Amino acid sequence: MLKNINKTFLIIYTGQAISQLTSSILQMAIVWYLITETNSSNIVALSGIVGFLPQGVLGLFIGVFIDRFDRKK
Repeated sequence: MLKNINKTFLIIYTGQAISQLTSSILQMAIVWYLITETNSSNIVALSGIVGFLPQGVLGLFIGVFIDRFDRKK
């Protein structure tokens, strides 16, 4: 099965998956830190929104815009 998969694609895909996972872990660590340090539900909610909302909203639409540009340039 791996013979049919382009090695470069597999390397890039794996790197992106690891990057996404570690970014999410870091964001949760920041939220957890704020929970333990401030005990303020408003600050925790705001940090969660600021951290996760851009990724969730932009992730739905940014692929369309990226595909419109020539990657060779």
